[in-house]
Amino acid sequence: MLSKNKSIPDIPIYGVREAASFCSQEIGNKCVEHVLVLYLSTSYQLIAYSFAAIGTESKCTYSVSEIIRCALLCNATQILLAHNHPSGNLLPSDEDLQATKQLAQAAKLFNI
Repeated sequence: MLSKNKSIPDIPIYGVREAASFCSQEIGNKCVEHVLVLYLSTSYQLIAYSFAAIGTESKCTYSVSEIIRCALLCNATQILLAHNHPSGNLLPSDEDLQATKQLAQAAKLFNI
């Protein structure tokens, strides 16, 4: 869920480098999986971010509908999803790929 108390850094997220830097600061050293969602404007400005889920050492599930709801509430035109793997394995699992595909399909329905 979006938090009104978070201080949103005034940074554009143009690509992987900026996203990775921000996400690494937020979830890079966590000992369990965290799903972080960045909500962006049409000019790639960070509008909001939220932790969509906190899981275990090897698994984390999130609500697609909650992520879309938050995107609509903050008028985001783009979302970026990231999560850590405490194991250090950077390869996405089949579950990761399927969940990302489901989120992308849902976001497309709302032109996000």
